[in-house]
Amino acid sequence: LQTCDAAQIQIASKQFVELCVKYTDIVTKLNAAIQGIKPLTAAIEKLLDGKAKRTLTPMHADLLQLCLLSGCYHKGDQIIRSFP
Repeated sequence: LQTCDAAQIQIASKQFVELCVKYTDIVTKLNAAIQGIKPLTAAIEKLLDGKAKRTLTPMHADLLQLCLLSGCYHKGDQIIRSFP
């Protein structure tokens, strides 16, 4: 997720979101939620490349879920506070 090309993500954004949802499911089942935060954050940034940064995506919900499961409440708080 961290090495994906932003231009290709824009072309197949629906499939990319589905991939990220499956990724979230896998790291959750492996009890490795904390390891999924950084890649999912990078994926969201690439998906929103060139768009308004205040756009919520389905991946934000997955990212917040990983933050809660891993106990990284500060990261979840940062995400929530970035939206008015």
